[in-house]
Amino acid sequence: MHFIGDVHQPLHAADRNGDGGGNAEIVTFFGKNAPLHTIWDNQIVYNVDSTNTVLAADLSAEIATAAGESATSAPMDWALQSYQYAIDVAYSGIPGANSKTPVAVLGQPYQDAATPVVRIQIAALV
Repeated sequence: MHFIGDVHQPLHAADRNGDGGGNAEIVTFFGKNAPLHTIWDNQIVYNVDSTNTVLAADLSAEIATAAGESATSAPMDWALQSYQYAIDVAYSGIPGANSKTPVAVLGQPYQDAATPVVRIQIAALV
């Protein structure tokens, strides 16, 4: 189960110039410095809804869509989808750098771009 959850986190399926899936990319997210990978592991999810219960209730449309997808998809399909989300959304607008200093300041526009991805990926797990 842990593997299935991990493969749906976009930065678990990507690496940019040896950054360890965003672990070496320090960003400022709503005023706090953290690796980009950490932002995707939890902070973006925490900002989607006020509680896990509210999030679960709000995901009904995405869960219905995911339930209608082919049951023949395989872990490689999930990883490729996550990789594409990493390229198109997670790394979008973030300069590549392996640094201990923040390389980007992220706020509501980044959260707004990431939220649909998080919702789709969580719904796929149900």
